[in-house]
Amino acid sequence: MGSTKLISLLKILCMSFISRKQKVKSVLLAFLASFLLIQVYRPEIPYQPTSKGDIDVPKDVKAILKRSCYDCHSNQTNLKWFDQVAPAYWLVADHVRQGKAGLNFSEWDQLPVAAQKAKLWELFNQIKLGAMPIKSYELMHPNAKLSGKDIDVIKNYISSLAPKQAPDSAKIAVFEKQYKECTLKRKHQGKISRSP
Repeated sequence: MGSTKLISLLKILCMSFISRKQKVKSVLLAFLASFLLIQVYRPEIPYQPTSKGDIDVPKDVKAILKRSCYDCHSNQTNLKWFDQVAPAYWLVADHVRQGKAGLNFSEWDQLPVAAQKAKLWELFNQIKLGAMPIKSYELMHPNAKLSGKDIDVIKNYISSLAPKQAPDSAKIAVFEKQYKECTLKRKHQGKISRSP
């Protein structure tokens, strides 16, 4: 009697184990099939390698922009293998679409000079505020992270584009004259004492 109960218990355990194993296998197969199926939907990210119309900046600035900005802000998007697996690919495609809509270095020559300068100042402000490159991109592409030196290089280049104004010597002379008159007047009123 005892061995018969043991055998039936073993049969029940084996059946439940096989049943559980089949359920796990079915779930894994369904997951794999779903994963493969979502790979079919791939929004287009146009790749147009071109230097025509590209931004013309010093080599050190260009190297920084290519490393940290071009994947989303040019027609030269360079996706890594992990960027091409859905659903990550969908996020990347959306970031690239939005990035190019805001600023596309490959179509730089189509912007008026004033708009180019404004875009560069906007670029610097976005970098300085930490909004660009976006953190999710930096996480997966650590070489895109901008160092303090990189930020200084960009800042110095953009600052060099600002118009240079020669000091107005007439305004300076008037200011100095008014300052001297004001100082003398206060000295005579006793409000300014001489230091020993």
